[in-house]
Amino acid sequence: MYQGYFHFKEPPFNQTPDPQFFFSTPVHQKVLDAVNQAVERGGGFVIVIGEVGTGKTTLGRYILQKVGASLPVSLVLNPVLPPAELMQTIAEDFSGGEVPIGLLAAPAAAELLVRMPKGGILIIDEAHNLPRSSFDALLEWAALVDQGGGHLTVILLAQPEISSLLDNPLVKERLPASTVRVPLVSLSSAETRAYVGERLRRAGGGNAGPVFTDGGLDAVHRYSRGIPRLVNTVCDKALLAAYVKESWSVDKEHVKLAVEEIEGPSLREERRGRKFIRGVGAAGALSVIVVFAAFLAYQTSRQIAPEGAPDSAAGKRPAVHSRAGVPDEDGVVRASTPEESAAAAAYTLAALWKRTPEDPAAFSKSLGGQPDFAAAAHRLGLEASAVRLSRTAILKGPHPIIVSLLGEPDVITTVRILEERLGKGAADPALLARARTRYAVLAEVHGTNAVVLDPLVGRTSIPVLVLLDRVTGEGTVWSQPPGGKGPAPRLVQERG
Repeated sequence: MYQGYFHFKEPPFNQTPDPQFFFSTPVHQKVLDAVNQAVERGGGFVIVIGEVGTGKTTLGRYILQKVGASLPVSLVLNPVLPPAELMQTIAEDFSGGEVPIGLLAAPAAAELLVRMPKGGILIIDEAHNLPRSSFDALLEWAALVDQGGGHLTVILLAQPEISSLLDNPLVKERLPASTVRVPLVSLSSAETRAYVGERLRRAGGGNAGPVFTDGGLDAVHRYSRGIPRLVNTVCDKALLAAYVKESWSVDKEHVKLAVEEIEGPSLREERRGRKFIRGVGAAGALSVIVVFAAFLAYQTSRQIAPEGAPDSAAGKRPAVHSRAGVPDEDGVVRASTPEESAAAAAYTLAALWKRTPEDPAAFSKSLGGQPDFAAAAHRLGLEASAVRLSRTAILKGPHPIIVSLLGEPDVITTVRILEERLGKGAADPALLARARTRYAVLAEVHGTNAVVLDPLVGRTSIPVLVLLDRVTGEGTVWSQPPGGKGPAPRLVQERG
């Protein structure tokens, strides 16, 4: 939609953390300097504390991108884990393979730590969610690594509530004396202006792009209070408002429309006592909503489409159920609803193994309700095993893996906006389905992108870091039983 109008090569204000759009301020530079100093002196803790939306995750991804090629890195996105599982996740990231939990218990842990790579960097996002027992285990483990000459640098990205834990005297005395704590503050007015300009420049590939007027930028900063996530939201919708009005510049009136759209009717009536989007009217407001919803749906399909793939692979073909478990030309057995996705994912994986169930009814029955992928595998003469969906497992396999995917974030936002503005049932059923959790097959990984065979969308390519945010629970891998024969699984249609 507005991306073509303004000649953007990619969305300038996408909410997905993207290190390519990292914007450095003196505070960010302080964090980067602290990380470099910790690495140089042989490890330590760098704790970044900021409110929601201040850019902690993007900063973490930027650090990962910068150091990942030269130093061993472990990235923990969901730290709500008991101590043993947290240590297992970290150890597997560093070792590049599976590490049984038993090896993490003393005295075996000491031997394992000796084999860990030197100079590693551990990044824990949402660190305020660490259980106290897991935080204590992390401190103990980091101390053991340092005693063994491992030189571990730990970067914690957390919301302010972690301060009560860090200020606990028992925790304080166990943290290294070199620990650096950096508050990630909001952008100043000047920084907000520079931030907006830089994102526009990068999205336009260096072209001038649309112009935010001084009044428009002042309004963006005033509403967002310099919080990057809110800046992105306001600017995204202000660009849409400018597009609808066929304006090349974005002024304070466009920003005002964006803010009113964000606040919603109840808050707006309470604060200002006037009707929805003054000057545009109900018809104009509805058009903005519809265009915005269409734009988000378009962006979602664009972001997940593999480069060079035909339209059918990008999810533009209607998501109709495949004929009796038969995969489409991209190797995906399609489904119409999340409830059908378990069976569709199992049939997709069966097709990769070139297996056909002798009793389709029994095969499908095992996948209804709470799906039993192990029983389905046995009906194909295969074995099944559970896989913890760590970064290592996703990157290195074994593939393919049946995974449970959370709904697509942009689609969830679209559905919410439609239902807030137009009432329940306003969203198309196909869109509603994509906003819900469903099963899919992680087929393989190429570099930093994962090929996912999604029954609701089709064959897609998703950045691994984005996929890590969407997988939930454990995955399931099928394998040949001892002495079994047959072809190894492979994609039905190879891609260049």
